[in-house]
Amino acid sequence: NDSCYICSRIEHHLKNMIETVVLLWDTEDQFKRKFAAQPYFCLPHYSRLLDYARRRLSKKNFAAFYREAYGINSKYLETLGGDVSWFCKKFDYRYQDEPWNNSKDAAERAVKFLTGIQR
Repeated sequence: NDSCYICSRIEHHLKNMIETVVLLWDTEDQFKRKFAAQPYFCLPHYSRLLDYARRRLSKKNFAAFYREAYGINSKYLETLGGDVSWFCKKFDYRYQDEPWNNSKDAAERAVKFLTGIQR
């Protein structure tokens, strides 16, 4: 009950991936562009990414990394918040004839963003 081979291997590889993201962001301009093109980072991985970057990057580079990651997530969160709001309004009879726009899957996207669970 205290450990699982599969969980420990997943955690090991996830830690390595986070380290690789921070290292590549710090050293490769092409990777910075790929990083900036991401739609969002789920909150659990976003937190771990920032925590590792804070410990490994210089203050100047961490500030730039943080601005970039925060910008990505805040933009997505604003869009997601609007979609969830519209999703809720669609259950009001006054909005039944309005289009769904991008809100049909807003609840599922919100769960993915908040938890990192990809179901």
